[in-house]
Amino acid sequence: MEVLTVFQFIYILIIVAWLTVNMVHIVRVAPVAGPLKHAPRVSVCVPARNEERGIEACLTSLLQQDYPHFEVIAVDDNSTDGTGAIIDRLAAQDARLIAVKSPPLPEGWYGKPHALHQAVQRASGDLLVFTDADPVFEPSALASAVFTMETRKV
Repeated sequence: MEVLTVFQFIYILIIVAWLTVNMVHIVRVAPVAGPLKHAPRVSVCVPARNEERGIEACLTSLLQQDYPHFEVIAVDDNSTDGTGAIIDRLAAQDARLIAVKSPPLPEGWYGKPHALHQAVQRASGDLLVFTDADPVFEPSALASAVFTMETRKV
């Protein structure tokens, strides 16, 4: 039993070392260090299927962004829980949130790509941001992303 424990410990050390070395390659988003030269309109596309547990926190955090020009397009991808009702309620409270009910899937399509397609069809932004329906964002997330694009000339 002790031999197995030693091997498990060595395995964990190898994994931790590998993760530490590879963290260097993660792209860091620069904090906003001054006023943006350009503030293009950003459309945040959020496909959601059965995300009742996390969708409200996600959308609320997106609507609390300190970036000046954005919209959030949340697509209810035929959810069977309360996801659609949450999206509709939040959209009724904030005009920057566009609620979309995804139509039935056309033949050959999968759910998430189809939901994203629905969002893009309604997007009015110069930049498109795609996210899942469960992360919670810092208020400066959009501004930091645009600032990083601007400074790196992406």
